[in-house]
Amino acid sequence: MTASPSVLVIRTQSWLQVTRLAMRLASYDCRISIIGPEEGALNSIPNIVKCFRFPLTYPARALRQAIQASRAEYLVPTDDLSVWLLHEVAESTPALRPLIEKSIGSSRFFPKLRSRFELLSLAHGLGIAVPKTELIESPRDLERWCTPEGRPFVLKKDGTWGGEGVQIVHNLPEAHRALEQLKNGTSFTARAAHWMRNGDTAAFVRVRCMSRPEITAQTMVEGVPANSMYACHRGRILGEVQARVVASKGHTGPSLVVQLINDPRITRAGGLLAEALQLSGFFGLDFMLDSRTGEPFLIELNPRSTKLGHLSVANQPDLAGMLWAQWSGQPAPAPGDPNLASAVCFYPEGDQWTRKTSSLPGCRSDTLPAEAEVLARLSEGTAARSARLRQRIWNTFQRLKGSLQDEPMPHAFYFQDLSEREELEGLAQVRPGGQRSQPAEPSAAPAQAIIA
Repeated sequence: MTASPSVLVIRTQSWLQVTRLAMRLASYDCRISIIGPEEGALNSIPNIVKCFRFPLTYPARALRQAIQASRAEYLVPTDDLSVWLLHEVAESTPALRPLIEKSIGSSRFFPKLRSRFELLSLAHGLGIAVPKTELIESPRDLERWCTPEGRPFVLKKDGTWGGEGVQIVHNLPEAHRALEQLKNGTSFTARAAHWMRNGDTAAFVRVRCMSRPEITAQTMVEGVPANSMYACHRGRILGEVQARVVASKGHTGPSLVVQLINDPRITRAGGLLAEALQLSGFFGLDFMLDSRTGEPFLIELNPRSTKLGHLSVANQPDLAGMLWAQWSGQPAPAPGDPNLASAVCFYPEGDQWTRKTSSLPGCRSDTLPAEAEVLARLSEGTAARSARLRQRIWNTFQRLKGSLQDEPMPHAFYFQDLSEREELEGLAQVRPGGQRSQPAEPSAAPAQAIIA
């Protein structure tokens, strides 16, 4: 072990949270290499050793070359596609499999991690509350989900992230249209739009291990979204951060403002799944907190870092520091200031949103003073030549009516007014007697339904 481990951060999306995590790991003297889309401000982060680029073609080969050239001791995937690419490299290059397993966990469980249905089946078997979920293999499977009352349910496609690949439907015609849309996948026009607007190198990528992603139907749990992120090593939890969502981009988009919580049922779920899947590195769980009972229902596992990894939390080290201590053999970093507020907005969109509302007094930014200068450069810096070219192409297409019909409209903010939902303030409490409600037994028919 070394106090300055060499770490390759893998990203296929231009998410600011990845820069935040890289900055936090670098603050612990990790030697950081990054492979991902072009982002000039990353060169300003201390301890950045080298930046590699993902090409539009053969991304798995580029990742394999970056792993070898960086001489990384640990790998940190930061989005779902980067995880699937690591799975592909582990299969195609056995010499790199030990490093990949040391970084993210046993390859024996990789297929299960790629299947939402298999993961929720496992969670249900462990006694974790999950919504009724069923594989959808044909349009006829949708008929039993549609009720005369038009009760909503959710269709989800594996291999998607950030709220994409999720459709909320109310009746059979809607369900058939949504299923057809999910089966057809993202159109070429929409992929081109993603690339032009964001430099998204994942726009045209296909990975062999996700060649036939599953589609599931899931009962819609009415309530408040919640997330948790864990640092772990060989199935053992090193630390966690939990948060319920206060504001997000739409009902299924990324969170803008969160409130930190401490629910023992969520802690238990993370510990059981980390052990069962022998996970290492970072992973996250998504929940819905039932509006009537407060029960956290698990809806998804993200086998990678999420938005909570860099957060400073009262009375505990951040997750990046906990994982660095495991890698380096050094003592855990100092815990966060006990006076840190529990309401946190994510820079920059969360900051902008909270300035427009007075409903969250005492909400703090997730930005540390030492990070402000780099983040400002990242947000306001001069675009690279390729980015300027993409912007010109994007502006041209914007003027061509109808050429981008498949591009989704921007999400509206979703806000859960905590002041009007006082019953949610007790979500972190176990029910009287220390008991938790048990999920319903599996339905007798059909065989693939895991929660009745």
